[in-house]
Amino acid sequence: MEDKNTNLSTYIGIALIFGLLYVWLQISAPPKKTPDQPTQPTAEQQAANPQTPAAAAPITAAPLPNDSVGRMMLAAKFGPFVAAGSGEEQFETLENDLMIVKFTNKGGRIREIRMKKFDKINSDTANNDVKSPVYLLEDAKNRFDYDLEVPNTAAGHVNTADLFFAASKTGNSITFRADAGEGRFLQQTYTLQPDNYQIDYQIASNGLQSILAPGKNYLSLHWENYLDKLEKNQDYERGMSSVYFKTDKNSPDYCNCKKDAIESVDQPVQWFAHSNQFFNTAIIAKDFSFRQFVGETRMYTALEPDLKMLKSTAQIPLDNPTVNMTIYSGPNEFSRLRAYHLSLEDIIPFGASIFGAINRWVIHPIFSFLSLFSTAQGILILLLTLIVKLIVYPLTYRMVKSQARMAALKPQLEALKKKHGDDQQAMSVETMKLYSEFRVNPLGGCLPVLLQMPIWFALYRFFPASIEFRQVFPVGDRLVQLRRGVPFALYAARFW
Repeated sequence: MEDKNTNLSTYIGIALIFGLLYVWLQISAPPKKTPDQPTQPTAEQQAANPQTPAAAAPITAAPLPNDSVGRMMLAAKFGPFVAAGSGEEQFETLENDLMIVKFTNKGGRIREIRMKKFDKINSDTANNDVKSPVYLLEDAKNRFDYDLEVPNTAAGHVNTADLFFAASKTGNSITFRADAGEGRFLQQTYTLQPDNYQIDYQIASNGLQSILAPGKNYLSLHWENYLDKLEKNQDYERGMSSVYFKTDKNSPDYCNCKKDAIESVDQPVQWFAHSNQFFNTAIIAKDFSFRQFVGETRMYTALEPDLKMLKSTAQIPLDNPTVNMTIYSGPNEFSRLRAYHLSLEDIIPFGASIFGAINRWVIHPIFSFLSLFSTAQGILILLLTLIVKLIVYPLTYRMVKSQARMAALKPQLEALKKKHGDDQQAMSVETMKLYSEFRVNPLGGCLPVLLQMPIWFALYRFFPASIEFRQVFPVGDRLVQLRRGVPFALYAARFW
């Protein structure tokens, strides 16, 4: 009887143990997940975040992982920006009559820009011309991000390329915000101007001084741009693409166009640009100057898919709550770039020193004047060439006149040569007397040619650098004709 009672007590004890274990598992188990439902911000949330208007459709970051390990990993990587550390990439666009700008909330940056008024021409397998839209900043390998020196993070810094910004769009303006908790944030706002290739760009911040490492109150910009091949003559296009920049005190400068190059600038920089042959994207500081600017170019061969890699790094101070910039991304049109009054027109590869000056302040004004009366490029080239010929006519006249006088004196020079024979000293004395008597300058036929050369060399650079002549005729064929000595005006007459 005692054995039966003992066995019964054992069974009851085991049952109680299993029962307690089941209850404990049910209590400690995580709650079951329910399907996510889209939620609208409450009135209190809208009031707390005035940057997100009720009419806008905000792009929200994905919820943080429920597991503590995932939260700890995100917190270790992003520190106070942990709320922006996870999410889903989404896109938004701004558009005007000239271009369509596509943005991504990952990094809060421009993803690509389409030019509405321009096409690029490629050749298919049958060597036929195929047109496609011109895109700038479109390569998936491109970077445009900022490094923030944030202590107590795994890498010692946070990169905006890894953050998912909450976005809100109002009219032709879009705002991206990365929250850092306790009212702190980093915000980027883009506003596309009507009928222009200009984007007003503003960086706003609040409370970042308490996040950043001491003495590191700035953003480190990193911009890598893999240029697309936009022209048929890619060798020529590659040689006219580079990184341009202008310091506060000096004239614009650029990285070497023909080989890999790096340019470091210790002075404050006013603007810098990544430029193709006929298009560029420039970033202009409005109320500050870029610091510690470094520009770099990397050459590629014709067999590689990209034309060239352009890279720029710079520091943007956060001394003020807002930092204002202007982004120009569009064609190298002289009048548009000149309108900024920042020597931005020097991006157009008209040539250096005297050649560039002649093109900018002599050839281009004449061309702009002629364009008021005709849009036919062949006629414009012919008229421009004739006007240049008229400008240099006095030099040409002096050259021809000097040559005619030298030809008239040739019999007398031959007589002096026979008279004095091998006496070179006497021959030189008599020859100079003869030149003085007839007022002939032996260099009169050479100097006018030398004085004309800068003008003709400048004109040689003007046509392939001017976007008005883009795709009018094949660049390679034109250069061959010039090198063979065919007058450019006559060659252009084929395209009337």
